[in-house]
Amino acid sequence: MNKKIKGVSVIVCSIDSARCEKLKDSVANTIGIDFEIIAFDNRLKNWGLCKVYNYCAEKAIYPYLCFIHEDVIIATENWGETLIEFSESTPDCGVVGIAGGIVAYRNFILWIDGWVENDARYRYWDPYNDGTQPEGTPVVYKNCNPDNVEFAKVITLDGCFLFVTRDVYAKKPFDEETFTGFHFYDADFTLGISRIKQNYVCYTIDIHHFSTGTTHNSDFCRSARKFQMKWKDVLPLSIGNAKIIPMRELCLASEFIGKCRRSKATGWVKAISHSIKLNGYMFFCKTAFYFCVRYISKKNKKLKKRKTV
Repeated sequence: MNKKIKGVSVIVCSIDSARCEKLKDSVANTIGIDFEIIAFDNRLKNWGLCKVYNYCAEKAIYPYLCFIHEDVIIATENWGETLIEFSESTPDCGVVGIAGGIVAYRNFILWIDGWVENDARYRYWDPYNDGTQPEGTPVVYKNCNPDNVEFAKVITLDGCFLFVTRDVYAKKPFDEETFTGFHFYDADFTLGISRIKQNYVCYTIDIHHFSTGTTHNSDFCRSARKFQMKWKDVLPLSIGNAKIIPMRELCLASEFIGKCRRSKATGWVKAISHSIKLNGYMFFCKTAFYFCVRYISKKNKKLKKRKTV
């Protein structure tokens, strides 16, 4: 197939035709450059996102790919031209997104996990906040740009919006063999690209994201274990002067064991075995101590609340 010289192939995995149509209209009205939309109806196939994205990327006709969730609306005009210009003027450019992190720990759970907010870089509009509010709820503007830049360097990116050249994508496509579901496809893809190029968060495009992901189910925990083991000899990584904080590794390891327990993704024995394989026995002992202290602290707070009622 002859590839066209300039333009963007927008790739969407769809399970909601109404939302998909809104996204298509949004892209058509704002992209400002030649484009095509490849919307894969996944209601019958139920493929994992990695497989869907790789399949669609093979069909794409343009040299730039943009993987977008269908629960996204783009409000900034000419964003396609903006991202192409940045990519062409930035030789080391990898993937460009709207939310990412400058630190990736060995016990990685999310691109942002709430422990250290300064490790995050993002800018987007969240009309439904946590995805449960009815339409008409006031829009929440989320922005973390401590360096006050238009494009911030990051390691991993959230998958709601991923812009990349076909050539860069082809060097590290989505790992559909390891990640067969709908979690960690984005962290794995962008971390892989970060080994050969530099990923960025863009602060000049207004994007409305209408829902949040699920991080408390068994599929999420299983995918997290795969991701952690795949990259255990590479992580932790950081950008610039961002510090790797040892205590945060303990926090993340403890939180992940808790997630496994709450979601019933695995039993205690498997969760402990995974942590030991990933971090070593002595680290696990520290994690267990921290987990117990945290658990007791929460119990004491609940008892104090009951006594004051």
